[in-house]
Amino acid sequence: MVRVAFPGRPKVFDYLVPSGSDDREIDLGVAVKVPLRARTVFGYVVDRRAIDGGESEVPSGAPDASQLRCVLGVDHSRPRLPAELVALLNFAAGYYATSLGDMLRAMLPPAVRDSAPRYRLVPGADVGPSGQQVLFDGRDGELRERLLGALGRARVGADVATLARRVGAERRAVATLLRQFLKAGLAVQGVAVPVNTQVNGKAVVAQDDELPVLSPDQLAVVDAAGASMSKGQFGAFLLEGVTGSGKTEVYMRLIERALVAGRTALVLVPEIALTPQLSGRFEARFGDRVATFHSGLTAAQRSAQWRRVYDGEVQIGVGARSAVFLPLRDPGVLVVDEEHEGCFKQDESPRYNARDLAVFRARQNGAVVVLGTATPSMESYQNANTRRYSRLSLPNRISGRPLPKVELVPMADCDVVGEGLLSEPLASAIEGSLDRGEQVILLLNRRGFAPYVFCRDCGDPFKCAECAVALTLHRGADELLCHYCGHSEPVPRQCAECKTDNIGNLGVGTERLSEELSLLFGGAAVARFDRDTVRRRDELERGLKRFRRGETQILVGTQMVAKGHDFPRVSTVGVLSADSSLNLPDFRAAEKTFQLLTQVAGRAGRGDIPGRVFVQVYERGHFAVECAAEHDVARFMRQELENRRELFYPPFARLWLFRLEGEDEPAARAAALSLAKRLREWAGEREGVWILGPAPAPLKRLRRFFRFQVLVKAKNRDVLHGLLAVCQMEHGAGVRQILDVDPVSML
Repeated sequence: MVRVAFPGRPKVFDYLVPSGSDDREIDLGVAVKVPLRARTVFGYVVDRRAIDGGESEVPSGAPDASQLRCVLGVDHSRPRLPAELVALLNFAAGYYATSLGDMLRAMLPPAVRDSAPRYRLVPGADVGPSGQQVLFDGRDGELRERLLGALGRARVGADVATLARRVGAERRAVATLLRQFLKAGLAVQGVAVPVNTQVNGKAVVAQDDELPVLSPDQLAVVDAAGASMSKGQFGAFLLEGVTGSGKTEVYMRLIERALVAGRTALVLVPEIALTPQLSGRFEARFGDRVATFHSGLTAAQRSAQWRRVYDGEVQIGVGARSAVFLPLRDPGVLVVDEEHEGCFKQDESPRYNARDLAVFRARQNGAVVVLGTATPSMESYQNANTRRYSRLSLPNRISGRPLPKVELVPMADCDVVGEGLLSEPLASAIEGSLDRGEQVILLLNRRGFAPYVFCRDCGDPFKCAECAVALTLHRGADELLCHYCGHSEPVPRQCAECKTDNIGNLGVGTERLSEELSLLFGGAAVARFDRDTVRRRDELERGLKRFRRGETQILVGTQMVAKGHDFPRVSTVGVLSADSSLNLPDFRAAEKTFQLLTQVAGRAGRGDIPGRVFVQVYERGHFAVECAAEHDVARFMRQELENRRELFYPPFARLWLFRLEGEDEPAARAAALSLAKRLREWAGEREGVWILGPAPAPLKRLRRFFRFQVLVKAKNRDVLHGLLAVCQMEHGAGVRQILDVDPVSML
């Protein structure tokens, strides 16, 4: 008996393996055709059990074997998942309390799970005029005209002609028959081979540049992690390295060791903004052995990269969150760069954390996982404290360069310039850098021109009709925009309540800051990096190249300018409203603020030019800001760990966050109350379990849905998984229940 999961479907079903079938053919990870109701569909075998005797028995409550239907056959057009990925699939679905179908959908790119292999005709084959190469796939409606005439020696043409008499069958028949024919014959004969499409259609050639000499600290890190790898032992290492300490070179040396040992490597980065730079460095070192994988690629590119990995043509995968599922064979090292970033946690179903799945995958394969960061997450830091992870350190920058000097600028007591967005010390530093031909980066983690638009007479604010948030003014586009649901409307000329035209705005965003800089420093070219100006990967890459070449002198942006960039001529970094994130209703607010400030400060002084950082604040004395200014990670960790212990939050507690959403507010509230009551009844006298709520979510209304939350805290994970049977309850039409295991965002 086999258990079959279907991409995107919540349920799994058991099927019998037909008698006489080869057990090795219908096994874990194989795509099979099965009957489902009145249709034939495909799915993947995710479990296999014996019916009578054998190593395992049908579990209690399993269906009667006599009632099961049989597998119809193997679907040879779809790739077989390695057993390691099937194990990862089952673990992730269980841990994150989600369906195997949802995890399977996340694991496979759409073009891989939905399409047939792609082929090209090899040069010199007797297949067409002038021996030209022809690209085709199993769904190409022109296959018969383009190929079957040239391949007339086969009987496939006659078979297709016969089937074509059936209305609507020609396209499917041509595709199916040619897939089978090509797989069975042409590839073997050397007439057709799989296409190995590369991103942008360019072959990448490895460079022969001399490798940099490792510092003693770097060498110690490589030797320590490499020792575990050489023994084939699992090892989890937290690599704490200050910004500019050479973590990437350490990653590449460990990957070299893995390749020499005949193994593969995976590198995860938190955001697409970091992928082009990092993948470029890996491609320069390792050539066409690197595949990049992230959401910025087209479906065809993602499919091509995935197949290059699957076919064993590349040994290194570099990408964002979803790259954790790349089908690398026998990975020896897995790297999670900037491991603290919340971007590794998916915020929609399935809500997995790629960092934690990378650790699981390393354990499965007897591999090394390296979690690199200048500002560790609290969970990873505590894992190192308790020796679940080994701690490695790069405490100094390359070539002995000093960390930049950070100056806290209290805006309440400071002289300002222009419209008051810049303090006098920051403005003077910018002017000095520009006079010397140096560059500047300014961080303001807020898009648009102004975040709050209102009537000056009656005070009525302009809010999103579908979310309980204020609309942001985007003056360049002459619109008000909701940054949560995307709703937009023209800038109002009068107040809807009192009909006056006295409309005002408050606050500042990157658009307004850019305008102010252009006025104050008219001779400088200013570039803005946020989601309004950088929507595609090519836009990002072009902007970064212009800044690197010095065509722009000031780079303004949201947090996408704060991480990973290495610009040696940046001497001044400024942070505006640095402490605004401390007031968010999130127990991780201090941690996120500290991490962001430390990361952006690290963009200064990375070359031979000393760096200075100016952090403009309104709240005095907060330890997160002070520790970031002093580059004091240890002090921040001690203080924050103590706060978390007192309040019983991660890493000292496990969290499950239930969210009840509905367009009808009373119905959503009633569902939350009902769930909370049932959870409290279950918790009863159990030790170490707390049920908090229900309460309105910090963003109470989002995309028309009213949102209420119930938070469950527990001392250990095993207790929480006992909740699964309790929380499976119907809430009535129009209300949906969302479960987020190990939530990163509480909003």
